[in-house]
Amino acid sequence: MNKIETLATGTEGMSTAGQLNTLKSSIPVPGALAEASKLGAVAPSIVGTIINTAFLVGGLFLVGKGVQMVATGRNSFKKESFA
Repeated sequence: MNKIETLATGTEGMSTAGQLNTLKSSIPVPGALAEASKLGAVAPSIVGTIINTAFLVGGLFLVGKGVQMVATGRNSFKKESFA
């Protein structure tokens, strides 16, 4: 299943689509993913996704509170006393 292929000299620049396809086909994707996960290269992308999701949820919360304040005319962040 592992594809091992020798590339021609000078393919580092990859000026043609054929050379790029040759390079892509020479790297087995499951093996590359397994190696990346061993090295910890996947973890930063997961952490970044979690942080971006947290910012998105927080932003949506603030937008919702802003809409609530405009609709009701009250500050929704201020604690109301019932005394």
